[in-house]
Amino acid sequence: MGAAMALAVWLGLSLWPSLWMLMLWMMAAALWAGARLFRVRRTLLPPVFWSDALVTMLILLGPAIEDSADGTGVLAASAVRVGLFVGVALYAWATVWLLERWRASTSEALFFHNG
Repeated sequence: MGAAMALAVWLGLSLWPSLWMLMLWMMAAALWAGARLFRVRRTLLPPVFWSDALVTMLILLGPAIEDSADGTGVLAASAVRVGLFVGVALYAWATVWLLERWRASTSEALFFHNG
């Protein structure tokens, strides 16, 4: 969701690139997510999801603005960043899963050894 919000802000900013428009588009995205964050608009997702989406939007939007100042390909660099986000998240999930399995097997072994 953060990537989609960053893309929406970026497309809105491409209409008229200025600091005022950046502030207005980011404020609109924050209000849209904030309504869901504070349960003004009910969703099935928890409020922490919307908070994380806002942080992800900021993390992805900052380097995109810097890439546009350098004249490099913004969409390609943003796609790489989103891919890295997904890759790191999957890596973290797999690591936690493996460590939880290892901890469960170790605690069972200690239980039978000490019991």
